[in-house]
Amino acid sequence: MNNSNVKEIADLEAEIRKHLLLYHDLHAPIISDSAFDKMYDKLQKLDPNSPVLNERSQYDGDFKHVVPMGSLSKVKTAQELYKKFVGKTVSVSPKVDGAGMTHKYKHCHLLVSATRGNTETLKGKNVTVITPAIANVPLAISNSLEFEARGEAVILKNDWEMLKVEQPELSNARNAASGGINSRNIDDVVNRRLTFIAYKVVSEHPNGTHDDTLKMLASEGFMVPKYEIITITSLEQVQDLIDRWAVIRKSVPYETDGIVIRLNDEKAFSDAGMTGAHWNGGSAFKYENEQAETVLRDIVIETGRLGYVTPVGIFDPINLGDAMIERCTLNNWDWMREHGNPSIGAKIIIAKMNDIIPNLTDVIENGNGDTKEPEFCPSCGTKLIKVETGGDGEGKKLKCSNGRFCPAQFSGSVLNILQKLEIKGMGDATIDKIINAKLIDRPWDIFGLKEEDLTCIGFGAQESANIIGSLRGVSAEPTNILAAVGIEMWGRRLFDKLQKMAPAFTDKRLLAGDFPVAEVSGAFQIGSVRASVLAEEFKPDGYGREFLNGLLKWVRPILKEANSVKANGKLGGLSFCLSGSMPRGKKQIENDVIASGGEIKSGVSKSLSYLVSGEGSGSKSEAAMKLGIPIISEDDLYKMM
Repeated sequence: MNNSNVKEIADLEAEIRKHLLLYHDLHAPIISDSAFDKMYDKLQKLDPNSPVLNERSQYDGDFKHVVPMGSLSKVKTAQELYKKFVGKTVSVSPKVDGAGMTHKYKHCHLLVSATRGNTETLKGKNVTVITPAIANVPLAISNSLEFEARGEAVILKNDWEMLKVEQPELSNARNAASGGINSRNIDDVVNRRLTFIAYKVVSEHPNGTHDDTLKMLASEGFMVPKYEIITITSLEQVQDLIDRWAVIRKSVPYETDGIVIRLNDEKAFSDAGMTGAHWNGGSAFKYENEQAETVLRDIVIETGRLGYVTPVGIFDPINLGDAMIERCTLNNWDWMREHGNPSIGAKIIIAKMNDIIPNLTDVIENGNGDTKEPEFCPSCGTKLIKVETGGDGEGKKLKCSNGRFCPAQFSGSVLNILQKLEIKGMGDATIDKIINAKLIDRPWDIFGLKEEDLTCIGFGAQESANIIGSLRGVSAEPTNILAAVGIEMWGRRLFDKLQKMAPAFTDKRLLAGDFPVAEVSGAFQIGSVRASVLAEEFKPDGYGREFLNGLLKWVRPILKEANSVKANGKLGGLSFCLSGSMPRGKKQIENDVIASGGEIKSGVSKSLSYLVSGEGSGSKSEAAMKLGIPIISEDDLYKMM
């Protein structure tokens, strides 16, 4: 190695160490992730043995699990379960389909959070820095014992439905959750709406029952799975258990792919030890994904609100889970090439993943080779570009760069306004009819429609009146209004997080569109790219600024300054958590609670005053009952107000 190389390597090592310090320890990065990655890759080529390549600060440092995270062996039949657990008392719960994590506590405080990591080396990744961005992980608890709370980071079903709209590049909830806890950017964690579900405690002296463990975890603010305790006495009982939980598990708010059966006695579970990576005291019964063979007849190309072009497979109808299925997303063409490259006429296998999402799992016979990969946007004819997506291994996606001038993106923007502002009564067909009739030139013009405009293009008098009625007198919080603008990579929760981490971003400042890059990126280690996108859209002549001002002509902001929490309000000093569906709509109820001096909580904990329970409340109601928290109805709440 010549002297020039030695100096170049030394300079590069010093530069990388500086940025590691700025990023991980001082939380003040001054370069983008891609710029850092280029330096890292360059050092790797110049000196593959450089010690700096293995320096990753606290966030990326190795965490050695004293007790292996492990897993449970899988069983496929009721007979296997009966033989293993006959005469024993067990707990039964849904098998959580997420990304494994553990949180270690000492002297009532969170000490460290880590990923499952490598089963053989027992080393996970220390991710304590991102823990505050994950729901239901308390940073302080009342239990003074030293223990670990183990479980899974997931994206709840309701959050995933919203996330799919905000970040269409994400492929599925499990991959998105895994990508979130392994990301270097805390804003990725914030945006992916992660929730931790705890189902196990590891301590030096395990005792009591699993039932006791779950009750303790719930009392400390953790979310725990739905479960039951049962003593196994017969094969018929086990078969009934399997059949019952096949139905029960579909009602839980997160994705599952089976059930977990484990000894209820904690010491017996621990004493049973491990065989390889599997704990002997429990088993996982995995329900087979229903699947069927069919023929791919067509590939339809759809352009979404953000311009991403997605292939959708159309196949001969099949019955899965008592529903007729004839289409599923094929994600993108890079994904297709990695999954058998399905083309027109191919024989394929479709499975209903987690009993919900139809997914292509195999190509068993090639088609005619036509995958319909486009060169131009199917909506406006603009030449497509390839862009990197969320880093979940799904490859590059095609994107139309024509923005608001693309009809599909224009329609998507109008629908996004309606969704974010919770305006009911209009779907895709209604919006397309209005746009095709050229009644609106810009997305926010939807609020300026008149009844006669709609009756002229074929809507009935009552339907027209209903539509116009839903568009009048709309009010919303500033973060919802900004989410309605539809800036890529920015949803309501990220704007909420910005306000929380940087109080200088008041409601009025948000609505002024004042977003300096340095101030936004410095608020909570958000990437400079994401901050730059926001600043660019809201510059004085930016489309985002025009869009926001257009909305504000029609939508009344609900300002926290105007509705501040007052101790003498009717709900002053009280906190409420909403669970299940509500006739008035959760957003309206939240606004009313805040206006009356109350506080809205996202989860159930000992400090919660009331749980407001609606239809399908589920696990939050169970947690509230265990903690003795009063459960009231929506009508009860309004009587209090």
